[in-house]
Amino acid sequence: MNEKYGPLMSDEEFYNSLRSDIPEIDHCVKLFRNGKSDDADAAFFDYIRSNLDRKKYFNAISFAPEICPDDLTLKQAEEALEYNMVSCDIYHKFDGKIDWYSNHTYNNYEEWTWQLSRHRQVLDLAWIYYYKKDEKYAKCAIDILYSWIRQAVSPPIDTDGHDTLCWRTIECGIRMSVWAKVIILLLDSPFLTASFVKDFFKSIFEHAQRLSSRYTAANWLTIEMKGLYLTSLLYPFFKQSVAWRN
Repeated sequence: MNEKYGPLMSDEEFYNSLRSDIPEIDHCVKLFRNGKSDDADAAFFDYIRSNLDRKKYFNAISFAPEICPDDLTLKQAEEALEYNMVSCDIYHKFDGKIDWYSNHTYNNYEEWTWQLSRHRQVLDLAWIYYYKKDEKYAKCAIDILYSWIRQAVSPPIDTDGHDTLCWRTIECGIRMSVWAKVIILLLDSPFLTASFVKDFFKSIFEHAQRLSSRYTAANWLTIEMKGLYLTSLLYPFFKQSVAWRN
């Protein structure tokens, strides 16, 4: 049986999801349709680096990254460099590769696996990188995040989040808030690549599709809709960005 890797969205689906009324985006789409996929990816990467507005981002997400990170942020970033990951206040040191489906609690506490995918330590790494300009933090953040995107394949839309290990809608909403900070903090790193950025935004799209169709209620709904709203606000180059906001 062939193992699936994320994101499931194809390149054709991705470029068809973008707005052609934005000249730079239209250029990317035309390159792809003319068979120049590598050039299209590079042009999209250039667009992201040139057009993601840090001030807009940080205002939208109420984040001041220039403030010195607290001791816990630094501690958890340093732990993440060693792949010592924490969830529900319980640490586990992975041997060079994170298994996002694993559970390392003595009683198989399901929340440990679900909450590991909230990616708090990825944000810790990105914040320390932005503050210290030490590339080892950026590389680790990107490696960890990419490992999740590749391994934690998006389930069919009609799948209940509790029947997955990485795709409960509360985590989807939290990730969209976390990832919004991560991508802007890492924007200047040479470890950020065109292929990663394309797959990152494919996964963003998959998250938005899930949040817009599988939302729940009460406090979960607030978190879900915050993530979806930020996605629609900060990434207006998707055709569906307005629909997600409404």
